[in-house]
Amino acid sequence: MGTIGKHSLGLVVTTMDGKKISFGQANGRYFGRILSMIPLYAGFFMCAFTEKKQTLHDTITNTQVVWKGDRGS
Repeated sequence: MGTIGKHSLGLVVTTMDGKKISFGQANGRYFGRILSMIPLYAGFFMCAFTEKKQTLHDTITNTQVVWKGDRGS
């Protein structure tokens, strides 16, 4: 399902090859957000500079956030 924000914007979290994420990856993303906040939310801002627009916690768990219609691309 995802968060309310992702749902309302039509976004989903997938693995790098477009598959559904595992329970472990979901937990890794959740707790990895703590690392993304240190220092000064730098892990969130790194999405502006990465090729696949991934945050730190997405990079750590090998996931990505995509539009629902873009799964698998």
